[in-house]
Amino acid sequence: MQTYVVSQRGVHMADAQDEQSRVASPKQVGRPRRSEQALLDAAAAVFVESGVDAPVREIAAKAGVGMGTIYRHFPTRPELVV
Repeated sequence: MQTYVVSQRGVHMADAQDEQSRVASPKQVGRPRRSEQALLDAAAAVFVESGVDAPVREIAAKAGVGMGTIYRHFPTRPELVV
């Protein structure tokens, strides 16, 4: 069975190797959920220590992630607090 891939460069046929390279490994599939839980755990700890007005960078540091990761999961501070 032929698979076609649409990209910014146009449409082309994908071979089996291309198809396999796009399949997420089990390790990658669980990563967002683990990252989100790590953020929630870190936020809870920081909020207890410093209050809900604590800097987002402090939460990111405690979770061991970049600030972009926090905003990817929780685009606004109220979403993180809730």
